Amino acid sequence: MGIGKQEKTVFGVLNKWEALFIIAFSLICFALASSAQGNILAVLTLTVSLIFSLSKRRSLALSSVVVAGPLMAQLSTGFLLILSYVPFLAISLIRIFARKMDTKSFALYVCCLLIVFVSYIFGYKPDGVMLQLQIITMTVFYTIYASFERNQVPIVILGYICSALIVFGLMSSGGFTSFTDNGRLSFGEHVKDLAFTCAIPMSFILVSFIGKKFLFSNMTKNYFKIIDGVLLALFLVIILMTLARGVILALAAGTALLLILSRQGTKSIIIFIVVASFVVYAFSYLESLDLFRTNRMMAYDEYVTGNGRMEIWTHHFKNMYEFGIQYILLGIGPGNISRISNTDYYGHSTILDYYFSYGIIGLVTFLLIELQVLKKLFRRCFNIPFVIVFTFILAYSTHGGAANISFFMLQALMLASVKNTRKT
Repeated sequence: MGIGKQEKTVFGVLNKWEALFIIAFSLICFALASSAQGNILAVLTLTVSLIFSLSKRRSLALSSVVVAGPLMAQLSTGFLLILSYVPFLAISLIRIFARKMDTKSFALYVCCLLIVFVSYIFGYKPDGVMLQLQIITMTVFYTIYASFERNQVPIVILGYICSALIVFGLMSSGGFTSFTDNGRLSFGEHVKDLAFTCAIPMSFILVSFIGKKFLFSNMTKNYFKIIDGVLLALFLVIILMTLARGVILALAAGTALLLILSRQGTKSIIIFIVVASFVVYAFSYLESLDLFRTNRMMAYDEYVTGNGRMEIWTHHFKNMYEFGIQYILLGIGPGNISRISNTDYYGHSTILDYYFSYGIIGLVTFLLIELQVLKKLFRRCFNIPFVIVFTFILAYSTHGGAANISFFMLQALMLASVKNTRKT
């Protein structure tokens, strides 16, 4: 058992006409976002999502939401972004119920929903909107895992790449660009949104380089490697400028793991060392400009409750303990953890937010699901999807909350990407 050889490409065949549509849709989204037409963008995305969901092209529907999602989050309400997933989810569930389903995975899905509802009912000032988002998140994960086939994954992967390029284009043209007080490049007011928008497609391209594979089996000419190289450099620079250390370290750890698992030669290891050295040098340069807060993790004197994650987590663990055994077991329910503390900070960790929101029961369930995801990918001998999931478990362990659609969608897509594919 272990991770062995896999196919020459990562995500299979990219349908030409689907790719052309997503590229055209991306350009339209760019134009609408450039002119701040948020309502029109939302209506367009909802319409496209509905049409393709009903026409049995659910992968196109999902890819469209991936493309427009970051822009909708900035220009419209979060409710409209959540609503854009509904047609895809409804049709996917209908398809699942219409055929023989995997009773174990469905039972696990229902169990997760019950945990969320129980925590909401018995929680402390739970948030109804966050409850809906958590249900959407779990349903996205289940429906993609249960109903997507391998040939439906490539177009969604292209959607991630197009989304990041649109955001970069908007920032380059002066839209959505801002620098916070400490000089970090951000997308609107959310640094981490920009970091993850670029980090997710960057992980696809990075591991295809390290693994010496093309992303799509019908796009294997040498000039595509050149394009991939340019994109990789672009995304790396953006991520460096966001100064999202958790994301950067997770990508570095994932790359190192892939080198180990793939048994790459000396040349690949040398390349990794060179790139890592460049990153260290870039960090040092940013620090010299007073942009990179190297003492941020331990900067307890700046704020009453501190600005470091360790302090945030310690503070919230203490408050959970003081709330009593009910909340330790069941959590305080969906919503921002700040409602049980005197700080506005959220959990700063998808993993720990499961404990804060859903208690020990929710945390154990979450960890078991993560272990099963990694186990399935590992046993099927597909190292790139395995490494991508591992990388983002690390990345989201210091970012995000429990209701994190991107995190769970990414895992489900990696599981779907290894369906109907033989070990080699």
